[in-house]
Amino acid sequence: MKNDDYWNAPNIKVHTVIRPVIGTQSNLLAYENDEIDWLERAPIGELKRISGDPKLSKEMIQFSLTGTWYLVPHVEIAPFDNKQVRLAMAHAVDRETIVKSILQGVGQPAYTFNPPGFPAYNANKYDELTKYDPKMAMEMLKGTPYEGGKNWPKITLTHREEGDGPKNVADTIIGMLKQNLGMQIDHVVGEPKETYERMYKGEIQLMWIRWYADYPDPNNMQYQVFYGGHTSGRRQVWKNEAFDKLVSDARSVTDQAKRFQMYNDADKLLADDGAAIFVYYPYNIGLLKPWVTGMPKNAQGDYVPRWNIFWRMYEYLDVAGH
Repeated sequence: MKNDDYWNAPNIKVHTVIRPVIGTQSNLLAYENDEIDWLERAPIGELKRISGDPKLSKEMIQFSLTGTWYLVPHVEIAPFDNKQVRLAMAHAVDRETIVKSILQGVGQPAYTFNPPGFPAYNANKYDELTKYDPKMAMEMLKGTPYEGGKNWPKITLTHREEGDGPKNVADTIIGMLKQNLGMQIDHVVGEPKETYERMYKGEIQLMWIRWYADYPDPNNMQYQVFYGGHTSGRRQVWKNEAFDKLVSDARSVTDQAKRFQMYNDADKLLADDGAAIFVYYPYNIGLLKPWVTGMPKNAQGDYVPRWNIFWRMYEYLDVAGH
């Protein structure tokens, strides 16, 4: 119900929001039956049908989940204790194909941490460090114990259960690393809590993980996730003094342009050391009835429904005739 004491109450057109409890397997049917006006997470498996439907295709919108999926190689466990191996992996993952073929276009390829539209987004792909190039990837192994894509120890990629999308991408990455580097990788999809506990203890050799922003500032990204000085909650054992100084000092810089440049400089250090291999920025598909107007957009013109760092969607909406 609308709160008349809310500071923006005079401008809010929707007085009542009803959110029925509907199982994820039934929400699309409920939408098609006009039982709900807004479906915020349409099933990706239905994307082809939705896109081909003359009615549903006009009601579909894509929006960023304001986050990033990425690989974390354990820099103290072989073979990832070798920097050249980590850099080889960065050249062996075809991000464009993953987004186009596996995610069906629902996302964007990622080469740095902050997603598009986020403060301090870095459009520099650092091609010399991340460009998909199987030949360059194999050349990175020259002079290492794994030259020619041989002599790999047992490797396991681990991630917590988060549905078929991330699992399918992980399987694809495993296939690319085998094809381009000769790596044979086992795949473990773990129980969420237990998997993260192992991660925080520094026990996972190769982690497939995502981060969704909690608030719209790069401090929530580079500093909170990769700063090596945290005494708890660290997602990786990698630590770099130059990186730590940049993201720590940036917190108190008042010149926004200078501050964002510091975070971009930190991106370069991440890429240069192969500390993480960013793969894609996750998007979602939603369905919105034509009688609902006012879905908010950001400065880039992208839709920003109620999700994670933005909760004021209902203040902008209007429902006519229903």
